[in-house]
Amino acid sequence: INKKVMTKEITLVQLPVINHPLQEVGKSIDKRLKDLNIENQIVTVETLKYQKELRADLNKELKEYENQRTLIKKQILAPYDEFEALYKKEIKEKIENAVDTLKTNIASVEDKLRSEKKSSILDYFNELCQSKEIDFLTFDQTEIEINLSTPEKQYKEKCIEFVNKVSDDIELINTQKDKTEILVEYKMSLNAARAIKTVQERKAAI
Repeated sequence: INKKVMTKEITLVQLPVINHPLQEVGKSIDKRLKDLNIENQIVTVETLKYQKELRADLNKELKEYENQRTLIKKQILAPYDEFEALYKKEIKEKIENAVDTLKTNIASVEDKLRSEKKSSILDYFNELCQSKEIDFLTFDQTEIEINLSTPEKQYKEKCIEFVNKVSDDIELINTQKDKTEILVEYKMSLNAARAIKTVQERKAAI
């Protein structure tokens, strides 16, 4: 399968050219506003009508300029919108669909491999427990998260470490006076020191 892809270059042929007298209009607006001296005008009942008319005239002027600006924007964006729609249809959606398919296929295989790996490690964990005559442990208690990148050997070493620790804890508990009660507590926490202390404190309280 030929995986090498030579992408085709997409370029902008011509930048939009806008014919405008914005600086000239801006200077004209500056002069008119300066002559109007709006900031220093005192609004009274007598001048209220004039103030409203002036506001309406300025809003009308702005609206006319805004209409021109909006029209230019639409004209500029029209070819881009057409290009973008075609780009999505001919390139983006096709590649994304292919990537999604590959993602699904890869996930399916990886899930199977991960499941097989976990099953193998779980069998090994159960064999360890049987060899140590421990019948209350579950693999979930190891808090081992199986992934494909970590070698199976490393997981098995963690299982050995975990089961050996529990076995050592049980040996310690078996030396205690109230070993049966302590073992009940231990099974809930897998913490030998805490289990021993809990039972001792309970006995002392009684």
